[in-house]
Amino acid sequence: MDFSPIHRELKQLKAALRAFYLGLPREPRGAAAERANDMLKELARILVPISYAAGERFDHDPALPLGAVPRLAAAARLQTAAPDRRRFVQAGLTREINKVANALHEAWRLIRRSA
Repeated sequence: MDFSPIHRELKQLKAALRAFYLGLPREPRGAAAERANDMLKELARILVPISYAAGERFDHDPALPLGAVPRLAAAARLQTAAPDRRRFVQAGLTREINKVANALHEAWRLIRRSA
């Protein structure tokens, strides 16, 4: 499986976050603090579901323990999948890789717009 789209987006997001934090006043107040807070709330709306949910935004969460990136859990099952099922697991995992990469890209875009 090719996880490079996620890796690429993570690198961009990391750089954008670093620039965002370096650009903040030492102790933001007033409008600067409000803008930073609003941006961080929007960022959380994008990133938290990647780490804490396996389904879509409004899917029921069964409150079960999940791995580090629940959407990519199929990667652990890929090698042990029955040969006739492996391509279906790969297709599903490819979709999830794209969803995670897209969420990271949207987070990067949000930060870039806020700069």
